Amino acid sequence: MIRKLKAWLFYQRSRVFRATGLLWLAKRRIAKKGVVVLTLHRILPDDEFAHTSSLPGIVVRQGTFERFMAWASQKCDIIDLGKGAPSWDVSAQRPRIALTFDDGWLDNHQILRTIAVRHSATATVFVCPGLMGRRVPFWPERVISLLKRLPEKSQIHEIFEEPRDSDGADSVQNIIERLKATAPDAREKCIERLEKLTMRATDDCSEEPLNCTMTWEQVQDLQQNGITLGSHTVTHPILTQIPVEAVRDELIESRLEIEKRLGAACEMFAYPNGNNNEEVRECAVAAGYSIAFTTEQGCWTRASELLRVPRINISDQKLTDASGRFSPAMAEYALFWHS
Repeated sequence: MIRKLKAWLFYQRSRVFRATGLLWLAKRRIAKKGVVVLTLHRILPDDEFAHTSSLPGIVVRQGTFERFMAWASQKCDIIDLGKGAPSWDVSAQRPRIALTFDDGWLDNHQILRTIAVRHSATATVFVCPGLMGRRVPFWPERVISLLKRLPEKSQIHEIFEEPRDSDGADSVQNIIERLKATAPDAREKCIERLEKLTMRATDDCSEEPLNCTMTWEQVQDLQQNGITLGSHTVTHPILTQIPVEAVRDELIESRLEIEKRLGAACEMFAYPNGNNNEEVRECAVAAGYSIAFTTEQGCWTRASELLRVPRINISDQKLTDASGRFSPAMAEYALFWHS
């Protein structure tokens, strides 16, 4: 009920901004000065969307994305990041956007490729060479799958070894955020305790056939269909939580493996979870990347640092109205007002 109310309020706000001309002004400013880079992760058919162990913030329904692409290809210029940084000396008539997908999920091959080709659009997919072709490849999905099977919600405190009467927030989103802020070794111990509480290892997610990463053959097929591939590290660690030597290895080895497999230069990088600092950015430069993308919200302009390019995260709830249908007003609000 609360989620539906929030969705209705956001939809009404987007309609007001559109009716008053504020969204038109935002689009006009962006067309003159910058590019909106979108962060996406997963595109799922309705049946898997209903069962996914991924957080709502990283998932878009296939039908929503299809309608979004039909709208975007008519209303925006979708630029190819494979050609490098955009030109800032052009006078764009329409807002420029770029599509990026993090993690290298199987649905990027099964669904994105078909829709992108249908709309003569391109995208950039950031992959992790050390996680290719894996089932349940990332720990947040492992955790959420296990939480669904936790006998008692009161046991959540045992995951973090806290007193049962502590005030720790126990929503799924809060648990994932807490684990992101936990050191890698301690995080894995929390997951092991969760497995013991549920008396099972991570489920194979039989209801989620697309809950895996692409193989190299599928990545090569994307490349042959006009999709640019970039690096997302080897194993997707949060780079600000590991030693600098490990950061260097993750960045260098990922780029070299992608170049070896695809026979093309890999000069673009996306920070896992967006986390970066000056030390991490210096490692990115030393590893040979010329452009790196964050999850910081904003518009990419001439003044943006090339190792801190901002993006706008897109999910199904940001593109649909309260009834779940694609909404141009919501899309404009998400893309142009927030940037």
